[in-house]
Amino acid sequence: MTLLLMAIGLIQLNWIDLRIVVTMGFFPALIWLAAALDTKGISSGAIGVKLGSITYSSYLLHVPIQIFAIMILDSFGYRNAVASPLFLGAYILCVITAAFLAYKLVELPLKSRSRKFLLKMAK
Repeated sequence: MTLLLMAIGLIQLNWIDLRIVVTMGFFPALIWLAAALDTKGISSGAIGVKLGSITYSSYLLHVPIQIFAIMILDSFGYRNAVASPLFLGAYILCVITAAFLAYKLVELPLKSRSRKFLLKMAK
């Protein structure tokens, strides 16, 4: 609390920039908070693992989904819809859903089959 009050005072006196306070204080505080919560058994581990497993699928799918969504909205005359927060939320939800489905229905079965094939070839 003391550090927070000092930072606010230094910002008000224009002795330091707000960006420095955020960079040097806020982000390390978030890391500290996550570590403190983890020691109490409160963790985002399961969610983090699930999101981490779909990163490659989301990397491959996010641009095609974005182009498709823009084309659809453009065909209905909604040219400025992509600038709305609603579009961003729907877009992120679509990418995560599509990436999860691609991971479950494509990546995992292919990984399993390739592993079986390589084990069969190694014998």
